[in-house]
Formats: sequence, structure tokens, C-alpha cells
Amino acid sequence: MGQTLFVPVGGAPATWYGQSNTQIRIQVGGNPNLTPETSESTTFGFVYSPSYVDGLSLTLDWYSIEIDQAIVGVGSSTIMNGCYVGENQTFCSLIERLASGDVDTLLASSANVATFTVEGIDLNIVYRAGELPMLPGEWKFSWDTAFVDNFEQCVAGATATTCTDFVGFNAGDASLPAFKSQFDIDWTYGDWEVTWRMRFIGAQAENCTTSGVPLTVYGPPCSNVISSSAATNHLGATTYHNVQVSYTMSDWDTRLTFGVQNLGGKEPPYSTQAFANSFDATTYEIPGRFPYIRISKTF
Repeated sequence: MGQTLFVPVGGAPATWYGQSNTQIRIQVGGNPNLTPETSESTTFGFVYSPSYVDGLSLTLDWYSIEIDQAIVGVGSSTIMNGCYVGENQTFCSLIERLASGDVDTLLASSANVATFTVEGIDLNIVYRAGELPMLPGEWKFSWDTAFVDNFEQCVAGATATTCTDFVGFNAGDASLPAFKSQFDIDWTYGDWEVTWRMRFIGAQAENCTTSGVPLTVYGPPCSNVISSSAATNHLGATTYHNVQVSYTMSDWDTRLTFGVQNLGGKEPPYSTQAFANSFDATTYEIPGRFPYIRISKTF
């Protein structure tokens, strides 16, 4: 903020000036000027259960959702860039200045500043096979898959609208892979139940650089990319395997469960943007296997 700027918008004086105080207060709270969001959604879907395969059910849904005047939380950098780069008066109204022209307070609250467009497909296949030849017990197979084709956020400026598609983008502690899938096999035999789950997370990319920070500060793999102006780190596709075994003691109304999450010890992709870890903990499993035992009693 110590740099001299010329910004004839947002209440700043229409002359060259220098921000004397480089530490700007940020006020967090509600915004009484918010207006309701509006949205339109279109969905198509069907369910198919063929008579020639007992226990098989297939569900396919397509959706398209558009939200106008979307309410989003805004931070200090978003406010300043939105006002003085995007020339959006909604952001400018969140800046309070002193009589000298210096920025005094940024009102980091929610605002109606965006439009979202989301499109995708959800697929669910369930097969209740019952008993299989040469295999005792009851078998069930289920597959859930989500494909996001478009997740676009648009913010209007004074002369142009800036749109960003977040599909396949990871922000360190928030992600939107284009493809996610989960496959389960459940087996029950008397008082025993065993579940094997495979969870797949599609590949993503994240930004490596921050304005003014040399690319080499982040270290591998970002330091090895070719273009520092558009540097991205590739987060490869990741698959987890979880196993759970349960035994029900009916006479005691008690259920014993033993399981292992991340059975293969899969390591999460390294992230340069994660806030407090070297990986996105909101999307990926904690590194290493996680065994557990649970006892459930019904009274």
C-alpha cells in the first residue's frame, strides 16, 4: 500500500497520492444492503430398472443451474481489485476513506457481486445381486459418479465482465474436480457384514505463483514449470480404498465394527496453496492408513 497510485474511482482523489498508512483495518460483519439471489434451474433425469435383470437400477440426472446476484464473501484483495481494477461500484462501496483520501477501513462482508452457472451429470447404478453362484451371502454393488461440466463465476466490472471456470481447479482448501466417483461392494452373511469402498478423485490444477513472489520460493514442483506467469501445479488423480467388517450380536443388541481407511496408504497430492498443510485436507484423506474399532449398543 506504500506505492503511489492514481485511482480516480472509489472515493480516491483524482490525483497521484501515496497511502500513508500501510496497515488497513478490516471490518468483518453482515451487509444490510444485500438483496435476494435469483436462480433458474433445469433438470432432466430418468430411472431404468430392466425386468430381465432383477435388482438392477440405473439413475441418470442432468442439471443446469444459474444464480444471479449471488451472495459471496469478499476479502480485502477482492475488494481493492474489484474496485480499482474491475471498477465495480459494489466493491468500491466497501471502502471507507479519510478526508485525506487514505483508505481507512475495508468492509469485508458479503455482497451481491457474482453470477454462477453450473452444469453437470450424476450417475447412480445399484445392483442388488442377492446370492451369487458358488458365493454364499447377499451381495450388493453400487456406483455413484459425478461429472461437473461447467462451474463458472462471473463478476461484472464497469466496462467488462470477468468470468472464471473453476472446474478442475484447486484453491488449496477448496476443490472442484471435474470427475468424482465411488464404488461399493457390500456382502452380508448372517450377522456378518463386509464393505469395500473405492473412492476416486479426478485430477486438478492449482496456481503456483502469487503476484510479487518469485516462482522459486515455492520449491518443487512449481519451481520446475516453464512459464512463471501462468505457473500451475498438477494434482494427479487419486484413488482410496476403505474396508469395514461388522458383526452384530443380536442377543446383546450390540454391533462390533473394525475398519481401515486408506488401506493402501495413498499419499495425497502435494499442494502449494493449502493453508495449514501440504495437501488439501477438505478433499483428500490424511496421509497413512487409519484403522479403527467401534462398538455400538442399542438401548
